[in-house]
Amino acid sequence: MIIFLLILSVIAFAATFVFAKKSWQTGLSIVCGCIFVGSIVLMTLNFTNHFGMKKVTEIATVELDSSSDIQGVDILLYQPLGEEEKVYVYQATTNKDATTTEAEHTVNHIEQGSDKATLDITTSYWDYKDSFYQLLFGITKGDGELIEITNDFHLPDSWEVVSVDQIKALQTVAKEHEAELETEAGQYIQEKMKASQPMDEAQQKKAIQQWTAEFQAQKMHEMLAEVKDK
Repeated sequence: MIIFLLILSVIAFAATFVFAKKSWQTGLSIVCGCIFVGSIVLMTLNFTNHFGMKKVTEIATVELDSSSDIQGVDILLYQPLGEEEKVYVYQATTNKDATTTEAEHTVNHIEQGSDKATLDITTSYWDYKDSFYQLLFGITKGDGELIEITNDFHLPDSWEVVSVDQIKALQTVAKEHEAELETEAGQYIQEKMKASQPMDEAQQKKAIQQWTAEFQAQKMHEMLAEVKDK
């Protein structure tokens, strides 16, 4: 609507000013000129200071699965952008596809020590204060303009935050030591068996699965520490 007012005020001002012969016509041209100037001022305020708009904030929480299928360790991946900026690649439990955080207008926080892995996504954007301002400035399509996204990752202490390059290096190291790890895993399980109480077949099977997972987690964390130090 503001653009239509601007156009109509220009046309009306030109018509009344050029052909003005009476005082009321001159007065009308002044009114049209004021409407034109006012429209310019309001449009400028809308573009520069978001006049007629309000800040809207929405918060969504998603539960996370590991970003990598490496057994024994849960991982949140990130990709460095320049020296300090990063985008994170996370896997929501409700989505089969991995999601990458936005690179612009985005702040990411990592906090460890939580009971489970979750992500709080806080999105702030501009919207019209009411239907009047929407009618006035609606054609400029300023609503929905993103202000900022804040991603708060809450992770258990057991999770690792790893870059894409580091996870590739980890996969290479794990592949190189695959045979060695299998041998060590067998020895680890044998030692556990010797130190445990007698078990029936079902209990033994469950215990071996648990010990295997413990060994994998221990070794993956150790290899990740080595990869990160390089």
